[in-house]
Amino acid sequence: MNTKCLVLLLLISAASAAPVNGKGNDFFSYCSTCTGSFQPVCGSDGRTYWNEQCALCFHPDITFSSGFCPRLDLELEG
Repeated sequence: MNTKCLVLLLLISAASAAPVNGKGNDFFSYCSTCTGSFQPVCGSDGRTYWNEQCALCFHPDITFSSGFCPRLDLELEG
């Protein structure tokens, strides 16, 4: 449970701080179909996207599935 909360917090922090192609911190205005609705999807490129619209905005030919992409480099407890 704690690991999921940490991953979620890191994802939200990265999305709000990362510039997109010189657009500064205004992540969601880069693509008008990419809304602020957090419904993570795993892209065929192995990256987790904020939602389906964001995945398709940045990579129109991507396929995706619901949820976070698996991270093989994480050590889980329990």
